[in-house]
Amino acid sequence: MIKFKTERHRLNYNLHRLAIKIAGKKNYRHLLDNLIVEQLSKRSEVPIVYGNLSSTLLTDDEAKNVLKVLKRLLRPGYHHSKQDKIILRVAKYKLRWSNEGIFNYIIHTCPEIRKRLTDYEIRHPKLDTLFRILNSDQKDLIIKRILMIEKKFQKNETK
Repeated sequence: MIKFKTERHRLNYNLHRLAIKIAGKKNYRHLLDNLIVEQLSKRSEVPIVYGNLSSTLLTDDEAKNVLKVLKRLLRPGYHHSKQDKIILRVAKYKLRWSNEGIFNYIIHTCPEIRKRLTDYEIRHPKLDTLFRILNSDQKDLIIKRILMIEKKFQKNETK
């Protein structure tokens, strides 16, 4: 077990470790830089210089927020709810939409979700990440609309 001098050392270590685990050794810097820029842009007094980004520029609370985002990206043990399964069954198998198509439709249907996604999550769409963010009311809205599309699709096939 690694011992750290301070809590901040442990935070920085975990930020880099999770970013490498998600994006790989070659691309982790890009992911981490995007998350750092997002946190720094919330502060108005800090000018952002892209060449000199470091996790040490973040406050402890900002670093913890970035760590939460990375953990949300990495969470492997997510189990789909019944609502998720209905959305997938109808959109993927009956309407034959791709995962990217389902992702884009959900973002279009519930635009407030876009604010809760990072740039990395939007560029690399994963349905698990999106389903974790959606609440049950938003999932109900999506199910209702997808079922309406399915009915229209069935009517057109019978003609």
